[in-house]
Amino acid sequence: MDTLILNTPEVQHSHATHWEFQVAGPDMNFVSLQTSDSILLARQVLQLSGHKPVNEYLVFQWPQGGELKELQLDESVDLKAQGVERFIVFHSDRSYRLLLEDDRIEWGTSQISGRSLKLLAGVDPEEFAVLLDLTHSADREIGNNEFADLSGDGVERFKIEQKAIRVEVNDMPVIIDKKEATGLHIKELAIAQHVPIQVGFQLIMERPGQPSKVVGDDEKIHVKTGMKFRAIPADDNS
Repeated sequence: MDTLILNTPEVQHSHATHWEFQVAGPDMNFVSLQTSDSILLARQVLQLSGHKPVNEYLVFQWPQGGELKELQLDESVDLKAQGVERFIVFHSDRSYRLLLEDDRIEWGTSQISGRSLKLLAGVDPEEFAVLLDLTHSADREIGNNEFADLSGDGVERFKIEQKAIRVEVNDMPVIIDKKEATGLHIKELAIAQHVPIQVGFQLIMERPGQPSKVVGDDEKIHVKTGMKFRAIPADDNS
């Protein structure tokens, strides 16, 4: 993430503390900026991030752990508050409402990507799916780089679901049903999916660039798609 040190046009401080904040567009790829002023107006966020003329843009504040909030151009934000303040900027003259897991969200443009929806929900975009809730037909998945249109009649509803986690055990594909799993559970799932091992085998997690790790039956690990395991007889030291 890039960091730029800037001064607001109104005040120059030769020995001032620099305050960090982050700015992104609708893609939610944030860039870190710094300013010598601890209080920023929304219009200054636009000026410092190069979005001009400011009256053609909307600014939303996205507090850590909080909800998006649209700011008026002359509304101020205290950068001394706990955590780094985040702002999302839209080249737009209106906002659109959506429901994400029953939480009402205001968004500054008529298009929103699957990735942005997942980030707003606070989940890993690679491990979760976002579905557009369609009343009269099957729900439609919105991929990370796909967009949903918010400009139609009514309020669009979205829900988040965990994707199937796909790993390999002894070079055979195995679907894991939860992202926190014990070694025993992984072996049991592998056996149920026709991997020719026994429950008493030793499970070994392969780690690229690091030594392999034995996963105990009662040991819980965080499982991600693409992980590879070996299961061997307990007395096999190969």
